[in-house]
Amino acid sequence: DLICSRNTTGLFQIGSNTYKQRMRRLNPRNIEQLADCLALVRGPCIQSGLDESYMKIQEGSETIKLVHPIYDEITASTNGIMIYQEQIMFLCAKLGLSLYDGYVVVKAGAKKKKDVLKKYEDKLWDLAKDKMDKETFDYMFKLILDSAKYSFNKSHATSYALLTYVTAYYKT
Repeated sequence: DLICSRNTTGLFQIGSNTYKQRMRRLNPRNIEQLADCLALVRGPCIQSGLDESYMKIQEGSETIKLVHPIYDEITASTNGIMIYQEQIMFLCAKLGLSLYDGYVVVKAGAKKKKDVLKKYEDKLWDLAKDKMDKETFDYMFKLILDSAKYSFNKSHATSYALLTYVTAYYKT
């Protein structure tokens, strides 16, 4: 309850005004959701409105946008939003790439290496065309590109969530 309040001064990672404004609406109820929140409340996510979408889904005023069964399965625990690097890697793997190549896609997106991304876009489409239509693939690949710019490693976010929880415990 403390984590979801505006009384977060002194708590690890969520003491800023940005978090104070959002934590009540993000309303994390477990460590996994808290990790999602810590990964979401960052400049690129805020600028793109992903944090707002997540909050609306949490509040019940918006529903999860279903994209494709492969994507939907991978993002089910994060309200249909690709937050973590691992989600990008798993999506690439489900489409047929190795996890290593999925990681290369994550890093290329983060560094805006369009030549590398174009190579993987063509390769992914060749692997995915039996699983979906081109319009769906293009939409999913755009989500991969967008999320590569801001995605966190899940273990990093989870470690931060545990530290946040511990500081809330001590404050309480």
